Amino acid sequence: MCGTIDKNKSYHPFGVMLSKYETNEDFAFMFQSIKDLAKQIYNFDLDVHVLLADAAMSITNGFIKVFGFIEKRIVCWAHVERHIKDNLKGINKDTKHKIKQDLLIIQQATKPEQLNLAWTLFYEKWHDPSANPTIQNALINHFLEYFRKNWFGQFTSGWYEEYAKDFPSTNNSLESTNNWIKNESTFRELLPMKEFLESVEEFVTFWSKDRNENFITTKKFLEIPPIETHLWTLAFEWCKLNKRIIKLSRNDHVLYMFTSSEVSFEASKSMCKELLDKTHWNSFDDYKSQVTSIRYVKLDELRWESSVCSCVYWNKNYICKHTIGVAFNCKLTSFPGLDLNIEANARRGRRKKATEALVHRDSTGPVNPLMMTQNEIESQPEVDLQVSTAQGIISHALGGSSITIEKIHTNTSNKKRGRPRKNIQISATSIEENEITSDQPTTSAQALLKKRGRPPKSNHNTDNEISENAKKRKLNN
Repeated sequence: MCGTIDKNKSYHPFGVMLSKYETNEDFAFMFQSIKDLAKQIYNFDLDVHVLLADAAMSITNGFIKVFGFIEKRIVCWAHVERHIKDNLKGINKDTKHKIKQDLLIIQQATKPEQLNLAWTLFYEKWHDPSANPTIQNALINHFLEYFRKNWFGQFTSGWYEEYAKDFPSTNNSLESTNNWIKNESTFRELLPMKEFLESVEEFVTFWSKDRNENFITTKKFLEIPPIETHLWTLAFEWCKLNKRIIKLSRNDHVLYMFTSSEVSFEASKSMCKELLDKTHWNSFDDYKSQVTSIRYVKLDELRWESSVCSCVYWNKNYICKHTIGVAFNCKLTSFPGLDLNIEANARRGRRKKATEALVHRDSTGPVNPLMMTQNEIESQPEVDLQVSTAQGIISHALGGSSITIEKIHTNTSNKKRGRPRKNIQISATSIEENEITSDQPTTSAQALLKKRGRPPKSNHNTDNEISENAKKRKLNN
């Protein structure tokens, strides 16, 4: 399958080819057919010199045979990443993760003129030059030789982002379309040739109708990346950081340079010039810290949405918070009124399951008594018209209403929450009137005044008890 990708990362297919061996001639036939049909249908001379595919040389040779030469041969990073994973087997898990992260720095932040230098620093960091390396170091040395041999060739070194700026680095959108064909058209079944050709005719017709200019729902080819509300919000938050932006002229372009969010210091003019002109670093870690600390935006003043940024997010989406923020600082755009849900701070505790359904009614029409509180009923003006009921109760009609409601006199004092306390307080007058003595039977009031538990022993004896004890002692003597 062959096609192109717009700024929304949407894949637009040109055609499908059925091949048995996938040779140079097969791919040359596909590219030549697309070129001839573009001239025949649209009277357009298709002249392409940028190719994105996996590292298969048959695709490269077929492309060169039709279009003459390749200016940029982009190698899909997703395919390279799979080969990296397969060739790192046997290496310690932590070491494997560190190697992947270092390769990711080269893939995301390395410029074309710095690729060989970055690889040399990476090689020196991980290579073990000893004659008898350990098993782990031997596996790492083998991986380094594999990567240098297979991914630094003439047509296989275009796997890093800066190689072809403003072009995708993966063909994931094409693979997604292949997955759609398997799920929606063939249902992941191996079909006979006749049935498969019928299926191909169906989804190719569907693709054509989906891009018909006469339809309102036409799938358009976007030349400007769409900006979602979330990205506007991120750009607004970035502008509030008030980072220092350095303006430099370089190669007929104006660069706006600033520090990334990963560092705490601000950019300076000397620092930015040094980074642009620097061609030597002492170690790979030193190189990694410097290239990831500074970002730059190459601003397009005629169409700021087409501005270019050096951050990873822009390389994947063709738009980022930095390009929006720099365009805002240069007064090329403004932030739209974002539809944000602004609420008060949440109160402590569990939220209510539902809000009150009945609200106050301000209309002057007939009143529904079921939608009124008792206080509102009592505050209604009364009319002299008295209405008697069968039970003999007299009520008054409310003003502006034909409904009569009986006033209910209840105690509206607010009750305290929780379990009511026991009333154990007894007035002094009631105790004096009762004159409770020890000889009288215990009353409920006296029982409440008693302390709970076993009564303490008395330390004071009466005179009779003392005299009896003295007589007992004399008799014993």
